[in-house]
Amino acid sequence: MSTTDIIVCVLLLIFVRSGWRKGFFRSFISPFSLAAAILVGAISFDLTNKLLQSISLGLTTLLLANILLRLLWLWGRFSVEKNYRNFLFIGSRILGTMISLAWKGSVLILILLCMALLPMQRLGLGDLQEDVKASKTFFYMNNDLLNHLPLTQNLLDHIASLKDFSASEDHSEDNRFQSLLANKKLQSLLEDPEIQQQLKSHDLSELVNNPKLIDLVNDKNFFDEVSEMGKKALPYPFSSPHTPSYLPMQK
Repeated sequence: MSTTDIIVCVLLLIFVRSGWRKGFFRSFISPFSLAAAILVGAISFDLTNKLLQSISLGLTTLLLANILLRLLWLWGRFSVEKNYRNFLFIGSRILGTMISLAWKGSVLILILLCMALLPMQRLGLGDLQEDVKASKTFFYMNNDLLNHLPLTQNLLDHIASLKDFSASEDHSEDNRFQSLLANKKLQSLLEDPEIQQQLKSHDLSELVNNPKLIDLVNDKNFFDEVSEMGKKALPYPFSSPHTPSYLPMQK
């Protein structure tokens, strides 16, 4: 058991205790406030297309929802006799525990994913990242969650399709694609057996931290060429069975 696994177990126990102590209503306040803030911000951005205004409105909603719900809880608490103010029936405690685990556990999963997938070596946290990736917690997260996300499948399929696309007869003689396919960084990535193995094993954590992929992502000229191709309404080269139906596909 790694250090990460021990920390996760301790945090889960803390989440359980917190939910049991607070009960349903108090455990519900934070996730409800965040959900309301996201909804209000998303609606505002959809209507106005103003990012900063929508973020400000979302944060205001988060603050107000927290304050109003906590005031409501205090009003309910002090509206009963003093002897019963700390009473919580068993159903409330169980629901509070479930909400606490789901809410805080989701945040913990997000943090662990960021620590495993982001290039932490640049921050001097390479040892910490290796401990997270070696943990049983991340093993189960990777197998049962990460590999089944549509975003993950899209990323893996798009990278894997690059090699087939570069060898396609439909485009191999098209001058518009020559400069893109001749990119040395792209060719190095496509021919790297380590990357091919990572694709086959769906090892996203190793793939996104692969130096060759990071180098290609940081190549501004490469993405300028891809962007220019898109502006000319060329066929979308990285299509896959997982490509959303709303993407403009041309034959």
